Amino acid sequence: EIINDVKIVAEIYEHADTTGTQNVYQDTSDYSFIISKDIISTPSSYGWHLISSPLEGEYELNDVFNMEDVDNLPAYDYDNQSNTFNYVYSNDIVDSDDGIYLKYDINDLGYFTGNVLTEPHTVMINSGWNLIGNPLVSTVSIDSIKVNGYNWYDAAENGIISPVPVGLDYATATHKGLNDIKMKDGFWMHSYYDNVTVSFPPHIQIDSTPVAGGNNNWNLNLFAREADPGNEDYSNSIGSEVVIGIDEFADNLFRNGEDQEIIPFSIGNPFERYTLLRINSDAGDNLYRDLRSPLNQDSSHEISYSWDIDIEVSPNIGELDSIRLNWEMDWETETTYYNYSLEDAVGNVLVEDMEKDEDSEFTFLVGLDNVIVIAELKDEYIG
Repeated sequence: EIINDVKIVAEIYEHADTTGTQNVYQDTSDYSFIISKDIISTPSSYGWHLISSPLEGEYELNDVFNMEDVDNLPAYDYDNQSNTFNYVYSNDIVDSDDGIYLKYDINDLGYFTGNVLTEPHTVMINSGWNLIGNPLVSTVSIDSIKVNGYNWYDAAENGIISPVPVGLDYATATHKGLNDIKMKDGFWMHSYYDNVTVSFPPHIQIDSTPVAGGNNNWNLNLFAREADPGNEDYSNSIGSEVVIGIDEFADNLFRNGEDQEIIPFSIGNPFERYTLLRINSDAGDNLYRDLRSPLNQDSSHEISYSWDIDIEVSPNIGELDSIRLNWEMDWETETTYYNYSLEDAVGNVLVEDMEKDEDSEFTFLVGLDNVIVIAELKDEYIG
């Protein structure tokens, strides 16, 4: 379907001269390109997917999956104006710019058809959360996307959009922040204004280059999802992520382009089983990302920070079921200035050293609806 990173090699053969010598000249194109068909298969693994057509044009799910009009796959889109999820019937017309949730439970492979985009493609978004998709036949790094003419990070810094697009990681069935948006993937994007243009220029993509911060910066990503109950329910159980951290350019109150609210995940969402994390802090409630400054107003280092994280589970996950919490840490230097621990709401220590136990996980029965991450400055850095 797709051939990536193609280059043209040209060879010129010169007729033999009087000595019988034949010269060969060769040159390779300076830039790579992509070769794509106008028919591309859909994701096919069992369970929930957040998909989008990489080919321009409208489509119907019954054409994509060769179904009868009366047959339906569980599919939902999101209406930015009413802030609601809506069922997508198999004969409903879907725009290729839209992202839709699809619960894949058939054996047959589906196929998108349409035009391969060879020019920059623009999607219009409005204030609030927008569920859109990658329109290109390649992975898109977010720093290649133009938002109202700005690159992604500048658009966030200027308070036009929230800083992190959010997608559904199929390997873990968990909503996570993205640096790169894969072909055929839908994603969530939050805007603070109406009529914002989002332009996707087609070209060979390279890995995203996140904006660099100070050398004392760190992020901690926490993930929560139902622990595997050993049956098919697990394939349909959706997890979530929150991000906390220290950034030398951060504000301790909510700031557009720095902090971010959760996606509208608990408002009539289509998932029978889910686990939702949200941060509640001085910066606001229902946060996906909450960054803090390492300094007080007098420029001294803050000794201790805490992040209060709520855990919501869907009613279909019972009291005897378990939730798995794990985490990843992202440092900008090899030096870590803080000790990190995990407590419950009444101060019981659940994980004493999260840095030491980064590769581990904490599993608990449904009913623990709040945890607190505490970062304390190490003694040698106080003063």
